[in-house]
Amino acid sequence: MLLGVGSAARRHATSELHRYHIATLAWSRPFTSSTFRFNEPKLPYLLPHSFIPRAHPNPAAKDIAVLGGGVTGLTAAYELSRCIPDANITLYEKSDRLGGWIDTEIVQVDGGEILFEWGPRTLRPSIQGAGWATLHLLGSFLEDRRTDCSLLAFSKRSNLARNRFVYYPDHLVRMPSGSGSFISDTYDLVRSLWSEPIFQGVPNGILAEPFQRTRSRQARDESVGDFLSRRFGREVADNLASAVMHGIYAGDIYKLSARTLLPSLWYLEMRDSDIRGHETGQGILAEVAEMFFRGNQLLTYEDTKFRNVNPIGPANRTEISPVLAAFQESSVITWSEGMSYITRKLRAGLERAPRVTIKTNAPVDWLYHDKDTQKVMVKDPSEKNPQPYDYVISTLAPRTMRSIIRSSPEIGRKCETFSSVDKSVSVMVVNLWYRSQVLAPEHEGFGYLIPRSVPLEQNPERALGVIFAHNLTSSYDVAEETVEDVEKRMQEIEDHGAKEREHYANEARKLDERLEKATDDAERSEIEMMRSAFETYRQDMEIDFKKNDEAVALWRKDKANQPPVSKVKLGQDTVPGSKFGVMLGGHWWDGWEDGDYPSEQEAIDMAKSVLRRHLKIEEEPEVAKARLQKDCIPQYPVGYRDYMAKIHQEVLIPGFEGRLKVAGPWYQGAVGVNDCVRKAKQVVMDIREGWDQNTGLEQYTEDEKWLLKNRSSGFVDVDDGSE
Repeated sequence: MLLGVGSAARRHATSELHRYHIATLAWSRPFTSSTFRFNEPKLPYLLPHSFIPRAHPNPAAKDIAVLGGGVTGLTAAYELSRCIPDANITLYEKSDRLGGWIDTEIVQVDGGEILFEWGPRTLRPSIQGAGWATLHLLGSFLEDRRTDCSLLAFSKRSNLARNRFVYYPDHLVRMPSGSGSFISDTYDLVRSLWSEPIFQGVPNGILAEPFQRTRSRQARDESVGDFLSRRFGREVADNLASAVMHGIYAGDIYKLSARTLLPSLWYLEMRDSDIRGHETGQGILAEVAEMFFRGNQLLTYEDTKFRNVNPIGPANRTEISPVLAAFQESSVITWSEGMSYITRKLRAGLERAPRVTIKTNAPVDWLYHDKDTQKVMVKDPSEKNPQPYDYVISTLAPRTMRSIIRSSPEIGRKCETFSSVDKSVSVMVVNLWYRSQVLAPEHEGFGYLIPRSVPLEQNPERALGVIFAHNLTSSYDVAEETVEDVEKRMQEIEDHGAKEREHYANEARKLDERLEKATDDAERSEIEMMRSAFETYRQDMEIDFKKNDEAVALWRKDKANQPPVSKVKLGQDTVPGSKFGVMLGGHWWDGWEDGDYPSEQEAIDMAKSVLRRHLKIEEEPEVAKARLQKDCIPQYPVGYRDYMAKIHQEVLIPGFEGRLKVAGPWYQGAVGVNDCVRKAKQVVMDIREGWDQNTGLEQYTEDEKWLLKNRSSGFVDVDDGSE
């Protein structure tokens, strides 16, 4: 049955959770000739003010291989099937399953079922940067009429968003959230700064920061720990920053790259001194404050360019879809079926695409570039001979790339650079479920992180953090929707389509009238461009409307066979209880051999010990499972950008002439799902447009560019430091 935001679902909604049952309706934006302009004058000269894709995809892209079936590889293959529909696409995955580290398990218990995540648990929604790429992708899912989905979006004012803790030195400390009233937030901040040991050194660090000397102009990079210690003091680095880095990267702040992971702070340190010639500048915090009071926002050139070079199409409407617009008001999102919703939808789309081949249990043995035929040859064990491809997108780890690239001896020697970025950590994930409410009410929230400075006796298990996963579960109830409810919504879909078609026809007439009244060539040219873009937009919308019409007709044809009432799971679990995810190891286990890691039962015992010591939970869990995620999180060493530039300039360009692209967390300086989706979409665009000078690493060959956006005017300009 097709599901919408029915009355039953609304009855079960809470003030802290926005629950959306995404239906067949592809919502559209009210389009007016006054609001839709291709030549938007608010962008700086170095950015494409608009991007019109080539009329036909790159004719050289006939056969394309994607190496790796994680979320990056799946997204790349999915986007290729949509952007270059006539290309033959082959996806290679070495294991027997797709999805990579995204892995959701449904566990049956007495009275219902619970959900365990073994990889990412949530998405952080945003319409900026990498988050926008994911919204773009989710928007394309709305065109699929075959599968329903319950989206769980948690408000920025929910306990999940407001209550985030750090364990130090022997108790949980709530971090200031900035999501309450000004008075309450200020009171909480002042009280915490002066009463909690974790903030010792923070006031002095803030006051002294403007007087710290800037780094040497010859410095290319330094560790996160060294950078923050130098600017704000060792306590800030060890007590606060290390906790954050444990939660995201499970890494050691004294090995991770500051330029890669803290790019805006790295830039701001030199920004003022570069303009004014001071050795100390005015300080990073003063730079941030000045931008805030001037109403400016610092943007990366790469993020802004990515958004502006994506073609106009149905997926671009995600940012203004009524459902996805709610993401802007959410702290995190997930789905009732877990994060595997994303990979399942990607796989389903690929399986329906007529020119896509998915090969599991197919590790790639080697690849090389035949310069005579301009083909990249790929060999896997199932094939007697290597297969030729026009382009290859690899998401494989650097150690794998170093071992499979077959090229000239010179390129082979240059492949040693892969070793410099072949750094990763392993994490033991333990999921525990208790049938009763075992967490103290004052600790309800997202969870807590553990910094490197916590005494060993308080964390002998070397835990990195604990997620209060039951708070992501939401309701344990189900919603009911009758056939009459669905019929009413089908009628709303029909009415919406008729209204929108009439609206677009009126807007087209207005543009035609403006064109007739145009008095000079410049004005006429601008209106003609707008009219052409509008017509493309209208045709895209008409495709959606026809799909809606077909879905409505199909449902009505099968209406007699629908059950009188359908039940929809509103949350992830159908049984109430307490659920925790405990992360162990990370950089604490660097250098360990396979035999050094704890067994699954040992890991479960370690996790229970952590909860007993930190949260006073003495009860035994009804369900407990553990899994070692070996080499699951790439680490970005000091000098990461320079290493990536060398791989681009010395391996991928001379060795493959732009026919081999790389994507995924190893190559993008970020580990989030949003970042993986963005990089996949970026390299697909490179192939479609024939941009063979790009490899997925071209941005590392020059220093970062920064832009300033004024919040009130929307004007964006190159940041020269002068504001």
